[in-house]
Amino acid sequence: MKRTSILILLLLQIVLLHAQRSPSKEILVFFATGTEQVYRYSKTDTIKQAKITNDGLKTALEKIGIQEDMLEVALPKFKQADTLTKLDDGSVIPQMDMTKLFRLVAPRNKERAYRKAKNYS
Repeated sequence: MKRTSILILLLLQIVLLHAQRSPSKEILVFFATGTEQVYRYSKTDTIKQAKITNDGLKTALEKIGIQEDMLEVALPKFKQADTLTKLDDGSVIPQMDMTKLFRLVAPRNKERAYRKAKNYS
């Protein structure tokens, strides 16, 4: 039992260290249209990559300093088929299409700007 507990804690630490991201360097963005996920193949891996398909969107993002390579797929394991959930009674419920959710990663020398909310009370 003690050995199992130590093993579980060790694995948990490894997972947490591997999964750490810098929230001050990224923003989650949902695009209803104009983007898609494409596969990039390497010798050892297949990676989902963000692609801006709408020229107007691409131009607008570039005007504010956002390049296509700054976008990452937020949920790479999510599949389009996951947008439909079938309940026990047989009814089908549509779910949000999370293939449209991307992570905007700031360049190394920049961070996301935090603004203090105004108090309107």
